[in-house]
Amino acid sequence: MPGVESGAEFGAGFGNSTWLEAAPNGWWYAAEVPGRAAVVALGTDPKLAKAGGVYKVHSWAAALSGTALIAPRLKQARLLPVSFRITASYSYRAARVVGENWLAVGDAACAFDPLSSAGIYKALVNGQEAARAICDGYREAYANRIHQDYETYLIKRAELYQAEQRWAKSAFWAQRQGRAQGEAQGHRSVSPKEMSTLA
Repeated sequence: MPGVESGAEFGAGFGNSTWLEAAPNGWWYAAEVPGRAAVVALGTDPKLAKAGGVYKVHSWAAALSGTALIAPRLKQARLLPVSFRITASYSYRAARVVGENWLAVGDAACAFDPLSSAGIYKALVNGQEAARAICDGYREAYANRIHQDYETYLIKRAELYQAEQRWAKSAFWAQRQGRAQGEAQGHRSVSPKEMSTLA
């Protein structure tokens, strides 16, 4: 937290649970990890991060200290500024998921909003389906399944974001609740060439 010396020791604890907390300009994620440590992240948009200053570690920490559920569990924690990172994380679907002698699996095929908590599960299931597609020769069926799963995900994501109604005028929530136009409302389809730039 702001003003606390850096260190690795983690205090209050989140137990075995993953904690999510909605905020006006995004949502917070927190979980305990081995070594009496915790990982905490803020999911927001780049423009909102810059406008709110949360792309800088101390401003991010100040915003974290204002959370109602997560901050109280970090009272004994000490922030490690060197661990602060900014990374892109958005929904997309590859324009092609099968080709000659290859199949895209996991996030190479499509990526879900981290709020869905489906990334690892999706990668494992895709791996099993890809193995069957290779062995049985059902490559197009595999591609159709990836696209169908992604369309189902978009519906579920919309329902998830619609459930949060406290900040109806917030750009972050409006985009995800269908009250604003643009890429953030839906998804991107990316070409195989673009995929290399997303890694």
